[in-house]
Amino acid sequence: MKHPIIVLNPNEKENLGLSQILDELGYLSKPMNSFSELVEALNDEIYQTAIIDIDALELDNRLIRQISKKHTKINLIFTSKDRLHPDLKESISQYVYACIHKPFDKDEIKLLFSKHIK
Repeated sequence: MKHPIIVLNPNEKENLGLSQILDELGYLSKPMNSFSELVEALNDEIYQTAIIDIDALELDNRLIRQISKKHTKINLIFTSKDRLHPDLKESISQYVYACIHKPFDKDEIKLLFSKHIK
């Protein structure tokens, strides 16, 4: 059985929208609203992937590095409406598996997950 995929976004509408797309594609999603909820969940369960909205959360390279080093098997995927995030350049180049541009495109997500996330 596939491990659940965390969808971290405090915007409930976007969170549920992406979770619904993942569910339709046959993945089990687990919506979350805060970074602390993500950290707690990663310490309690095994997750395949965490999709994190970097527009809605205050993250820095240090936090992303800590998660990546502690939970080495998780794929981190960022979502954003912006193409560039200079403040997260280190994380994006070293620790992030992929970035998904908003608004979400079901076909793009399907292609990414079918080729790279099992």
